[in-house]
Amino acid sequence: MTDTATRRPKRKSFMADTKTCAKHRADEWRRANGETVVTNSTVTVAKVVSDFVRRFEQPVASGEREYNTLELYRLVLKKIEADMIGELPVSKLTTAHVERMLARMLTGTRRQAKMSTSYVRLVRSVLSRSMPAAIKAGYLLSNPVTGSRPIKPTVKPRRALSDAEVERVLDAAWDYDPQIFTLISLLVGTGVRRGEVLGLQWSDLDPDKPRASIVRQVKRNKGKGKEGAVKTTASVRVVPLPENVIDALRAHRAAQDKERANAESRDPSGWVFANGNGGYLDPVNISKDIKAVAEDAAVAGVGSHRFRYTAITKMAKENVHVSVAQRIAGHRNVRTTLAIYAHVTDDDLMKAAEGLNRPARAKSQS
Repeated sequence: MTDTATRRPKRKSFMADTKTCAKHRADEWRRANGETVVTNSTVTVAKVVSDFVRRFEQPVASGEREYNTLELYRLVLKKIEADMIGELPVSKLTTAHVERMLARMLTGTRRQAKMSTSYVRLVRSVLSRSMPAAIKAGYLLSNPVTGSRPIKPTVKPRRALSDAEVERVLDAAWDYDPQIFTLISLLVGTGVRRGEVLGLQWSDLDPDKPRASIVRQVKRNKGKGKEGAVKTTASVRVVPLPENVIDALRAHRAAQDKERANAESRDPSGWVFANGNGGYLDPVNISKDIKAVAEDAAVAGVGSHRFRYTAITKMAKENVHVSVAQRIAGHRNVRTTLAIYAHVTDDDLMKAAEGLNRPARAKSQS
């Protein structure tokens, strides 16, 4: 509020048992002191969210923001439009409306399927970020979303693949497609991200040392793959390549060179994992291939990130120092790596010790 005498901002505090009650008291005081909202407006909640999403189009067009973020926000907008809250005039929106909408999304209705906790958290975030414009326009006095109960994220238990499961997946991948076999070998053998593997070019592989430079990635954009920068500055790195991965890459290179010799025209970029024209592969299609391979191998819950988690877990079991594992994985914060290391059980540590044990040498008797 503004002091009418001095024209300076003036603060007033309201105490209550809960934050929501305190906001209600503040709103009542504002109304009693001449601060009102536009109650006869026909502007709906869906319209306010739509305007918020539309404001992302220009930053995306200029390259400042990711297209995937815009697509995700558009999907959130559709969910809000499909819910009864979308038709509600934004001037009538309350915290109770927001909480009922979130509950419907979490449990599902006859018209709308149940949504994941992470997705509903995203809906709440987008709705909350849309409200400042409504407040500025005079439709609301405060943000009703901030008073709603936060949704706790669901932490799913993660498990690394066993050596036997990895072998089954690799056997199935070889039968499915030798190129997918090489790709999965690289994923599970290095722990690099899916987009980073797809972003590899033959020039990134060191001809003298068993290592690869991670300098780019291929990510999903406008329904297809797109070459781009890696996730963070820490993601630019050099990763060592196990011997089995090097063997797979050599065989893959030989097969690719043979295809290139027989092709009339081919992309000269030199992608390690390429389509029929020599261009990079689509990340979503690769995920579908991995899912198909996992089904053939009868191994549930397998994806590119599961391979990454398995590789980092194996480093922990082999007593690789966490700072080294962090560099290989490309984690910006070592706490991310430590969280995976913490899942290694005492039994795993004992097995690692047994693996390092050497047979005792019998002393010769004279």
